[in-house]
Amino acid sequence: MTPRRDIRSVKLTASIEENLRVAIESRRSLLPLVGENVEEILGVVSIYDLFECAKLRHPDPERLRSLAVVPHSVPGSASALRLLDEFLVSHNHFAIVLDEYG
Repeated sequence: MTPRRDIRSVKLTASIEENLRVAIESRRSLLPLVGENVEEILGVVSIYDLFECAKLRHPDPERLRSLAVVPHSVPGSASALRLLDEFLVSHNHFAIVLDEYG
Protein backbone atom coordinates (compact mmCIF):
# COMPACT_ATOMS: atom_id res chain seq x y z
CA MET A 1 0.00 0.00 0.00
CA THR A 2 1.28 3.46 -0.92
CA PRO A 3 0.63 6.34 1.50
CA ARG A 4 -1.24 9.30 0.02
CA ARG A 5 1.80 11.58 0.23
CA ASP A 6 3.85 9.12 -1.88
CA ILE A 7 1.30 8.55 -4.63
CA ARG A 8 2.53 9.45 -8.09
CA SER A 9 -0.33 10.24 -10.42
CA VAL A 10 -0.96 11.61 -13.88
CA LYS A 11 -3.15 14.67 -14.20
CA LEU A 12 -5.91 15.15 -16.72
CA THR A 13 -4.93 18.81 -17.02
CA ALA A 14 -1.19 18.17 -17.54
CA SER A 15 0.50 17.78 -20.91
CA ILE A 16 1.13 14.29 -22.20
CA GLU A 17 4.87 14.97 -21.96
CA GLU A 18 4.59 15.85 -18.27
CA ASN A 19 2.42 12.78 -17.59
CA LEU A 20 4.91 10.52 -19.38
CA ARG A 21 7.77 11.99 -17.34
CA VAL A 22 5.88 11.29 -14.10
CA ALA A 23 5.03 7.76 -15.23
CA ILE A 24 8.58 6.91 -16.25
CA GLU A 25 10.09 8.37 -13.08
CA SER A 26 7.58 6.48 -10.90
CA ARG A 27 8.65 3.14 -12.46
CA ARG A 28 5.04 1.94 -12.22
CA SER A 29 2.95 0.44 -15.00
CA LEU A 30 -0.37 1.68 -13.60
CA LEU A 31 -1.03 5.15 -12.24
CA PRO A 32 -4.09 6.96 -10.94
CA LEU A 33 -5.52 9.60 -13.27
CA VAL A 34 -6.55 12.61 -11.21
CA GLY A 35 -8.36 15.87 -11.85
CA GLU A 36 -7.19 18.93 -9.95
CA ASN A 37 -5.65 17.04 -7.01
CA VAL A 38 -4.89 13.54 -5.76
CA GLU A 39 -8.24 13.44 -3.95
CA GLU A 40 -10.13 13.52 -7.27
CA ILE A 41 -9.31 10.10 -8.74
CA LEU A 42 -10.90 9.70 -12.18
CA GLY A 43 -9.52 6.28 -12.98
CA VAL A 44 -6.37 4.26 -13.54
CA VAL A 45 -4.26 4.45 -16.70
CA SER A 46 -1.41 2.28 -17.87
CA ILE A 47 1.87 3.63 -19.13
CA TYR A 48 1.01 1.88 -22.40
CA ASP A 49 -2.08 4.12 -22.69
CA LEU A 50 0.08 7.18 -22.10
CA PHE A 51 2.41 6.16 -24.92
CA GLU A 52 -0.58 5.59 -27.20
CA CYS A 53 -1.82 9.12 -26.45
CA ALA A 54 1.65 10.51 -27.06
CA LYS A 55 1.62 9.06 -30.59
CA LEU A 56 -1.27 11.37 -31.50
CA ARG A 57 -0.33 14.75 -32.94
CA HIS A 58 -2.71 16.67 -30.66
CA PRO A 59 -3.59 14.45 -27.70
CA ASP A 60 -6.92 15.33 -26.16
CA PRO A 61 -7.31 15.08 -22.36
CA GLU A 62 -10.68 13.42 -22.92
CA ARG A 63 -8.91 10.63 -24.83
CA LEU A 64 -6.89 9.88 -21.71
CA ARG A 65 -10.05 9.97 -19.60
CA SER A 66 -11.74 7.49 -21.96
CA LEU A 67 -8.81 5.07 -21.55
CA ALA A 68 -8.93 5.22 -17.75
CA VAL A 69 -10.38 2.24 -15.94
CA VAL A 70 -12.56 2.82 -12.89
CA PRO A 71 -10.47 1.73 -9.90
CA HIS A 72 -11.60 -0.85 -7.40
CA SER A 73 -12.37 0.90 -4.09
CA VAL A 74 -12.06 -0.81 -0.72
CA PRO A 75 -12.55 0.42 2.82
CA GLY A 76 -9.47 0.83 4.99
CA SER A 77 -10.87 -1.79 7.33
CA ALA A 78 -10.96 -4.52 4.64
CA SER A 79 -8.81 -7.55 5.35
CA ALA A 80 -5.88 -8.24 3.04
CA LEU A 81 -7.08 -11.81 2.48
CA ARG A 82 -10.52 -10.61 1.35
CA LEU A 83 -8.90 -8.08 -0.96
CA LEU A 84 -6.63 -10.71 -2.52
CA ASP A 85 -9.67 -12.91 -3.13
CA GLU A 86 -11.44 -9.99 -4.82
CA PHE A 87 -8.39 -9.36 -7.00
CA LEU A 88 -8.38 -12.99 -8.13
CA VAL A 89 -12.06 -12.94 -9.01
CA SER A 90 -12.03 -9.56 -10.77
CA HIS A 91 -8.62 -9.99 -12.48
CA ASN A 92 -7.79 -6.57 -11.06
CA HIS A 93 -4.58 -5.69 -9.23
CA PHE A 94 -5.08 -2.04 -8.36
CA ALA A 95 -7.33 -0.68 -5.63
CA ILE A 96 -7.94 2.63 -3.94
CA VAL A 97 -8.24 2.35 -0.17
CA LEU A 98 -10.83 4.72 1.24
CA ASP A 99 -10.48 5.98 4.77
CA GLU A 100 -13.14 7.67 6.90
CA TYR A 101 -12.59 10.90 4.95
CA GLY A 102 -13.15 9.31 1.54
